[in-house]
Amino acid sequence: MSNTINPFNVTKAVDFTDEQILEYWVDLHDGSALVELARPTSEMPMIIEGGKGSGKTHLMRYLTLTSQLLRRKNDVDKILSEDRYIGIYVRFSGLNASRFKGKGKPDDVWSDVFAYYAELWLGQLLIESILRIASLSNQLSREISEVGGKLGDLLTVAPSRRLVGLEDFLNYLREQQRVVDHAVNNCAITNSLDICIDINRGGLVFDACQVIANCSDLMRDVVFLFLLDEYENLDVSQQRYINTIIREKQSPANFKVGTRSYGIRTLDTLSAGETLVEGSEFQLLRLDEKLRESPKKYNEFCRKMICRRLAEGLDIRRSENGEIDSSSLNEFFSDEADDYFLRKQTNFVISKYGERERPYFRKLRNQILKHVVNSDEDHENELFASMIIDNLRVHDLPIIEKVHAFQFYRAWARRASLIEASQVIRTQYNRFKHNPVEDDAYR
Repeated sequence: MSNTINPFNVTKAVDFTDEQILEYWVDLHDGSALVELARPTSEMPMIIEGGKGSGKTHLMRYLTLTSQLLRRKNDVDKILSEDRYIGIYVRFSGLNASRFKGKGKPDDVWSDVFAYYAELWLGQLLIESILRIASLSNQLSREISEVGGKLGDLLTVAPSRRLVGLEDFLNYLREQQRVVDHAVNNCAITNSLDICIDINRGGLVFDACQVIANCSDLMRDVVFLFLLDEYENLDVSQQRYINTIIREKQSPANFKVGTRSYGIRTLDTLSAGETLVEGSEFQLLRLDEKLRESPKKYNEFCRKMICRRLAEGLDIRRSENGEIDSSSLNEFFSDEADDYFLRKQTNFVISKYGERERPYFRKLRNQILKHVVNSDEDHENELFASMIIDNLRVHDLPIIEKVHAFQFYRAWARRASLIEASQVIRTQYNRFKHNPVEDDAYR
C-alpha cells in the first residue's frame, strides 16, 4: 500500500465526501436493513443513539438528498415517487450553540433567540433542497415558481420588499440570519439583543413544508425529513426546543435525531412541562445494539466494511453481482494470536508512566476532589479518592483500567455510592480474572 492513499486515514463519516458516503456504504445481510431500521417515510420521529463510530452519521448522511441524487443519478421523479422523502441534513455543531447563553441575558431570552435562529437555519436548508431538485425538474420548477410569496405570508412582520420566488424567500432568511449573528456575537459588548422574531415557532419547518407540498403535485405525498445530527452538542434548554418541535411535529415534516450514547440531557419540552414519551411521540433506535444483535451478521458486516475501504487501493475480489468477497480479507492481514487484554497495543502506557498515575486516573482523581467533598480535611478527601482509584487499578492491564474508569463514571451518573461502586467493580474484576470465559462482564 506504499503507493496508495491509506483508505483508513479518514475515520469519521462527517469528513467523508458525498461520493465516499456511497462508496463506503455497507448494509447488513439482507441489503436494505439499515435504511429499514431508520424508517425514513415513517410518521414517527426517531432518535438514533449510539457510541462513537457506531455509524449514526454515515446512516443519516446516506439518507440525505445529496446521496439520494447520487444513487438515483439525479432522477428527481424516482426520488419523489419511490423514495418518497427528501433528506435534509443538519449538524448541530455548525450552529456554534455555545454562543446562545450568558452575556448578561436571562436563559428564557436565549431560549427564544436560539429557537428563532434554529428555525432560520432549518428553513434555509429546506428551501435550498427544494431549489436543488427543482433545478432538475421542469414540472417542479413551474409548480413552485411563486411559492416564495406564500411563504412570506407566514411572517408575522411584513418584509420590506415583495417576495415571489423561493430564491427571494431564501435571501430574506439569509439576511435575517446575518442580523441575528451580528446581535448575538456582539451582545457581550453592546449589552443588547436587537432582534425581531418575525415567525411563530414551527413556521419555517411545519408551515413551510405544508405550503410547498400544497403547491406541488409531485411533492404532495413526500416526507420532508430533517436529519438532525450531533444532538449531544446542545445544552438542556436547546435540547428542550428540539424536543418540542419533535412533539409538535406536523406532516409532511418529520425528524431523525442523531446523538451519542448518553447525549440526551433531557426529554422535557416547552409544552407546559410535558415530556417526550418513547413509543408514542418518538422511537428510540440504539444503533450499535441493533447491529450487534446477531453476532454472525455483525461479523460479516464488519468484514465487508473493511473490504470496502481496502478496495480503494487494493485488488479485492468481488462476486458475480459485484459485491465484495469478504472471504479474501485474511489475505491482507497478518495472523497473530488474539490477546483479549491488548497487551501489545497498550504496553506503551506501562513504559511511559511507570509507577506514576496514569492520565485517566489523574483526571478521575481531580473530578472526585472537585465535585465530592466528604470531609473538611484535604488529606481525608485525598484518601477517599485514593481508595476509589485503588479499587479500579490493574497496573499491568491499562485496557482494563480504562474499562473500570468508564464503569465508574456510569455508576457516578446514576448517583450510586462511589466507594461501593468502586468495590463492586473490583469484585467483578476479581471474578473475571479467575473465570474469564464464564464471566461476561467485560465482553
